[in-house]
Amino acid sequence: MTINANRILFVTGLILAACAWLPAATLPAVQEQQLGNWPTNGGGVIAASQDGSHVAWTVKDGSTNTLVVDGKPQPIYQRYEYVTFSPDGKRVASYGLKGDKWFMVVDGKEEWSFNVSGVVPGNPLMPVVFSADGTRWAFMEPKGNVSAMVVDGKEGPDYGLIDDVQVNEPIFSPDGKHFAYIAHKGQKHVLVMDGVEGKEYESSGQFVFSSDSQHWWYFPRNRWAWYMVADGKESPAYDDISGIVFSANKEVGAFAATNFVAGKNMKKILTTNGIEGPSFDDLDRPILSNDGQRLAYRAFSNDRWIIVLDGKEHPEFGDSPRVIFSPDGKRMAYIKPQDGKFWAVVDGNVDTAFDNVRDVIFSPDGSGVAYVLNKNKGKYSVVFNGKEGMDYDQGGGNQPPIFSPDGKHLAFVGQKDGKYVMVVDGQGQAEYNLIYGRGPIFSADGKHTAYSAALGKKRVVVLDGNQGPEYNTIMGEPAFGPDGALYYSAVRDNALYRVKQPQVEQ
Repeated sequence: MTINANRILFVTGLILAACAWLPAATLPAVQEQQLGNWPTNGGGVIAASQDGSHVAWTVKDGSTNTLVVDGKPQPIYQRYEYVTFSPDGKRVASYGLKGDKWFMVVDGKEEWSFNVSGVVPGNPLMPVVFSADGTRWAFMEPKGNVSAMVVDGKEGPDYGLIDDVQVNEPIFSPDGKHFAYIAHKGQKHVLVMDGVEGKEYESSGQFVFSSDSQHWWYFPRNRWAWYMVADGKESPAYDDISGIVFSANKEVGAFAATNFVAGKNMKKILTTNGIEGPSFDDLDRPILSNDGQRLAYRAFSNDRWIIVLDGKEHPEFGDSPRVIFSPDGKRMAYIKPQDGKFWAVVDGNVDTAFDNVRDVIFSPDGSGVAYVLNKNKGKYSVVFNGKEGMDYDQGGGNQPPIFSPDGKHLAFVGQKDGKYVMVVDGQGQAEYNLIYGRGPIFSADGKHTAYSAALGKKRVVVLDGNQGPEYNTIMGEPAFGPDGALYYSAVRDNALYRVKQPQVEQ
């Protein structure tokens, strides 16, 4: 019998193509695509995209390392540092060491290089920063005693030290058109906006762009004088600024400012978009509605705390530590302590008194409200629209409940007898050793939930209460894709998989 080698190769290719997406053993609906072998010789995961859909790790071969992104090898260097994905996960940046040079690499292309000698104690490598849409990038180039910011391949001037604008805040504006950073210039701080230096100050505080990228706020200081600089316009000097808050669109800003009033003790005032309110002996952090149209804060005057709501004092609120607005600003709730008990007051209606009430939240459309009741004997329950659910153990399940985007569903993590359970619309799902994150991930239409959990020594992803395959490790958190399916990356038996689990309509 004659065997045709070409035919064997052809059939083998068909088999491999058909197996590109293999259905997992435990759930037919789950599909796995093997991206590559998981490193066991000194490599390991370096980074994952925010939605967990992309993973990068290094593979060591003697004195060199190869970065592998979703199974695709990148250039070889002696060492890799600070692997960073863009917010959308489509681009990846890193530093690669080769001889006496560090190379800044974006999507496998060397965009910039600088001397190793420039990286010294106090002036280290810093992660590359992407704009929100991933089209722009920036990083700080260390040069010994000075640093320079490199934006889209263009190097700025040398400064004594460059600080991130704010921890966990983007350096780029939301639309990616503007770029700002704070630099040390001699003994002064200076804000550099789109390459143009602003006024010099002795120190600097918070900086933030508005959500529409049309405005910005900056809080610098000269000696004992603090300022708010809005779109380049400086406020009067204050002795202190604290409790800075912004509306969800960051178009309305408020803060508590301290001033010494002649002949009186220290006083505090609330300033909203540059407009000063009345003075008090003390102020708590203000609370803004999402649209910035409503404002509440707790103020101390005449030996008592009161709530100031929309500019009017409300002593009947009592010593309430916090006011909560619905997202549309039309509804309001607060927790009123009285006679050793706590009352949840929603739209002026007082509920039953409990030992403690916490985590009052409104649904996105404002139609629903939920809060947590702390009870005796280490128990707690969740109240949704006035209806109390079953009791759970205090401890591991202390995260606030989460509403679906459409506001029709409520979920939280409960704990009973040392096990964790996801509770969706009052119904508990399967028990696990641990549930990761602060709650489930809802699909955009609010109809589906997903989360990752520990089952013994294994990790699983649960979609609508249905447990997926077991893995050794799950990278990041699962995420719903544009097609509605659930995606995540996971490791089993030294192999990395891209996992796809389609939704099953309820």
